[in-house]
Amino acid sequence: MIDISTHGIIIEALTQKCAVEIYLNGIPVGLCGIGTSKKFSRPVHEFLIDGENELAVLVNPGPSPAQAEEPTLEGKPAAGAQPPPDPANDVLSDEPDVEDEDDLDFDVLDNPDIKNLDTLNQFMEQKKAAKEGANIPSPGLPDAPDLGLPDPGLPDAPGLPVEQIGIPPDTDATCMVKLTKYPNGVQAGDGPDEPIIEIDWNAAQALEALAKEKQPFPMWIRKKKDLGPMWGPMHWQEGDKLKPNDKTFADAREFISIVRLSIENGEADPVLDKSKTKYEEVSKVYGIDGNERAAIFKKILNEHAGTPEWLFETTEDDEYSLRMVADHRMIECVNTDWGPSIRGVPVPEKGAFLYPMFIGKVKGDWIIMR
Repeated sequence: MIDISTHGIIIEALTQKCAVEIYLNGIPVGLCGIGTSKKFSRPVHEFLIDGENELAVLVNPGPSPAQAEEPTLEGKPAAGAQPPPDPANDVLSDEPDVEDEDDLDFDVLDNPDIKNLDTLNQFMEQKKAAKEGANIPSPGLPDAPDLGLPDPGLPDAPGLPVEQIGIPPDTDATCMVKLTKYPNGVQAGDGPDEPIIEIDWNAAQALEALAKEKQPFPMWIRKKKDLGPMWGPMHWQEGDKLKPNDKTFADAREFISIVRLSIENGEADPVLDKSKTKYEEVSKVYGIDGNERAAIFKKILNEHAGTPEWLFETTEDDEYSLRMVADHRMIECVNTDWGPSIRGVPVPEKGAFLYPMFIGKVKGDWIIMR
């Protein structure tokens, strides 16, 4: 177990000529290699478990979350998540978007560095300074890494099959994904770091095997390591085992609609009531106050609900791309574009409210688990 007062554990990734979806203990935690974004970093304490932990990478995933393990026929991985070709519309550009300093960044709900209302205000001040050109380092857990993968400069692959399903191998494709421990406040890639699990894949080195595959991608790479005691059992590990049938997914969509309507109406308490254990566990693993986190959620709803811009998209059944994760203990609430199923209507120059969540059942009742 780590001392969370001094260190944090993150997943960091760097890709070249491919896209990857990253999983920790069977739970998808992010995409890397979409559009012009080739780097990825996020804290993952809430997905770690006691004992053996598995880091997995799905190279060149299928077109949507529910079809991630199927070959893509669109010519590019995770096609639903790919931005339009116009760079002006590429929301995953390497150039960060700076919002108006008066806008509340809804991502604070998933940012463990925002521990209370004081740090929320500090965060907003940093946003304002960033808009004015100041260079202020971010506190807490590290930012996206610069792992410095060299250009391998390898020759074209000889003897590839004439007909392959989906995306063909690219000799220049590489990915590096790590579960890493960093001292709090250290920028990812700057060290001192302590890699825990590493996946380093190079298509050129695997080209002979890939050339023999009728369907080379999506391709799984998995590594495991026993981390010893962490936080104790997580409630999603002990949730009901969900049946992968139409009724389960229909019930899940109904629950998602109920949560969305509560948020749209500015009713924080019903959502928090379904998230009690989530807040308790996330607070424990990051050493933050769950009540303060709940206060931030209430603040957002109180300030924005009822305004003309507080409108939410209604997801049609064919737009959902729900999938079971964590050994069928949770459902990830996502759409075919890989974005959260609960989302506000985008507001020009402000973006949209996003509410990513994993849901599951405990003793037959739906709850928000992550």
